[in-house]
Amino acid sequence: MPEEIKKHLDDDWETESGLPDDFDCWIVDAKFGYLAEYTDSQGRPVPLLLWYCESPDVDLEQPIPWSLGSGWQIRAEGARVEHKDGRKRFVDSSMYGRLINRVVKDLGVNMRSRGSAKEAKVWVGLGFHMKREEVKYEGLMPERGGKTSRLMPVSYLGDRREKGKVVELPKQAKSLTEEEVTIAARETFGEFQPEDLMARLKKLALEHDQCLKFQMEAIKIPEVRSDNELKADILNDGEDGFWARVWREARG
Repeated sequence: MPEEIKKHLDDDWETESGLPDDFDCWIVDAKFGYLAEYTDSQGRPVPLLLWYCESPDVDLEQPIPWSLGSGWQIRAEGARVEHKDGRKRFVDSSMYGRLINRVVKDLGVNMRSRGSAKEAKVWVGLGFHMKREEVKYEGLMPERGGKTSRLMPVSYLGDRREKGKVVELPKQAKSLTEEEVTIAARETFGEFQPEDLMARLKKLALEHDQCLKFQMEAIKIPEVRSDNELKADILNDGEDGFWARVWREARG
């Protein structure tokens, strides 16, 4: 490794988000489904393509989600989707649309030979190198300037099925049905009184020594998801974010 690169990697005055970044991943299963932390502005679950991956570089405890856009309905227990208005294509501003354009147009992967983009199985066995990129959302997330950081594939590693390797779904991989997602958080956390919510969130923050793990748990709470200002504070990875403030206060 060149010395200048090693010095940069060892520089503890640089900071990072703590989120998975810059890693190889192989898709061992894919399905359309829901995750409790992904809802629209009304708190309703949004349909996602979920990649269940394994990586030699990082521990991926959660599936990698790709939002489909509005109007898509999940069919055949997550095997495929169809649009309520009969639309055949995904809009390019959705994360799934961005994924399709990246893989097909930029990386040159022949996805058409594998089947329809509305079928989850077409992704199984494929490998990509993933890196975080800044993504712009017009009219959304004004508190972040309409921008956020998302994983995107930057290179194609091939198809492990063609190489004769058997892949299995990790035991921890699980998605929720639309009915389950509306009650999952309440079953986990119970009902909150407003005056108890902040105390619970502070306790939850101190139970997790990594900001990302705290965020993943906190965002499941219905009262957090329905409060845009609080949700933005919870998802703030900076030193002025909720998790950092709680730990700073605890340390005196």
